[in-house]
Amino acid sequence: MKYFWPCLAALAFWSCKHQREYALDLTDYVEPFNLPADNPLSKSKVELGRKLFYEKGLSLDSSVSCASCHIQEFAFADTARVSRGFQNDTGFRNSSSLTNVAFQTTFFRDGGVFSLERAVHPPVLGEFEMNMNLVEMLTRLNADDDYKRSFEKVFGVEINHQSIVWALASFQRTLNSFDTPYDAFIGGDSLALTEGEKRGLILFRSKKLNCASCHKEPLFIDNEMHNIGLYADYKEFGRGRVTLKEEDFGKFRTPTLRNIEVTFPYMHDGSLKSLEEVIDFYISGGKNHPNKSESIKAIEITASEKADLLSFLNALTDSSFMHNPNFSAPK
Repeated sequence: MKYFWPCLAALAFWSCKHQREYALDLTDYVEPFNLPADNPLSKSKVELGRKLFYEKGLSLDSSVSCASCHIQEFAFADTARVSRGFQNDTGFRNSSSLTNVAFQTTFFRDGGVFSLERAVHPPVLGEFEMNMNLVEMLTRLNADDDYKRSFEKVFGVEINHQSIVWALASFQRTLNSFDTPYDAFIGGDSLALTEGEKRGLILFRSKKLNCASCHKEPLFIDNEMHNIGLYADYKEFGRGRVTLKEEDFGKFRTPTLRNIEVTFPYMHDGSLKSLEEVIDFYISGGKNHPNKSESIKAIEITASEKADLLSFLNALTDSSFMHNPNFSAPK
């Protein structure tokens, strides 16, 4: 830790002066996200972040990495209801997908963190996740000559806590997914969606279902917190855990619907196993809770409409994202 504060200015200067801009694979119909001035993207920094993302040595017992709970083939989510971490312990929330995470303005289910850089800390230091401490982390990485050379190349200084955070955040900013049938359709290919998927899109946008009011296209998020009435009595306070305000109890960040087909189970606690169950829940209008959003109301749809909606949601799957070698574990 003795190098941490004196190196901040040097790191920022090195990043801005010496690193090439990283070419992000984005589409032209989304507004670019803002990069922090002190953490510009570069190829070498992203590659270092990717290596750290898959590094089990960042957990105290060397059993889990970031990728253990954010698995590429499941759009960087986890199929477990609640992921297992340090010494096989479990937390209390379902792992969120990292699809297009750079476009979020808040992070974690309760929105308790406001930057990707700050979002790096809780999983690594959390006792139920990686349970690492800063001293041990630096000791391990400094004992690895490959890491020492990489950090020197990228940042021009010895390994320190801030440079680890910057590298991990940079890799996650590249996890962008815009290669789906839906994307091809709104890009002008009228045949990219089937007739059923097109009907599902119309339903999705309709006032009757009101899905698009929270899952706003094209990112399918709204960067807001909502209580959807999943429970009449929440065991987990959600946003209220951060603000301690009663009106925030049961509110959680709107998750993206991109790649939703493969990010099961669903909801903050992984309590719904399938998309069919999720659709049935919204049709029911949810449970009565004082904080439940007024937009969550019981609706009536036919079996064919339900099938069309499900088809559209599946058309938000980006197979190339789940197999992109740039996001896989380094060889």
